[in-house]
Amino acid sequence: MNTSTRATRAPEARLRALTDPRYLLTSWPWEGLAHILSGTVVAGVLFSVAAPLFLPWMLSLGLAVTRPDNHLVLIGVLVLVGVLLTALFGPLVGIPSGIVERWRLRLLRDKMPAGGHRPPTEPGLGAWLRTRYGESATWREVAYA
Repeated sequence: MNTSTRATRAPEARLRALTDPRYLLTSWPWEGLAHILSGTVVAGVLFSVAAPLFLPWMLSLGLAVTRPDNHLVLIGVLVLVGVLLTALFGPLVGIPSGIVERWRLRLLRDKMPAGGHRPPTEPGLGAWLRTRYGESATWREVAYA
């Protein structure tokens, strides 16, 4: 059984490989382990970088759970600040996060999937920002992050 070629990576090929006693000698379990371990590293970095974006959401949730009646105005303000921070800075976290996740996906696939971003219509930072903030691919990456 040739388990080194990635062309036969259909689900039934993986199931067949799992029943092979030499499975641990193939690259499949080690690629999966590398993907899982790199995910914990990426999650730690993402959390530390995006903590200012998450802080208002976490505080409002904590207040809503512990003291919902006493702090309704503060909870509302924190939610609005969280929405504003996510709208302004979310793509600056989501776009690099999407790139890293596509790189990590190469551990399990032959090629990196396309990002789904379209090229800016004009040169310059303003055109790039308008394009990125206006496309759905950016907001999918923000939601994933």
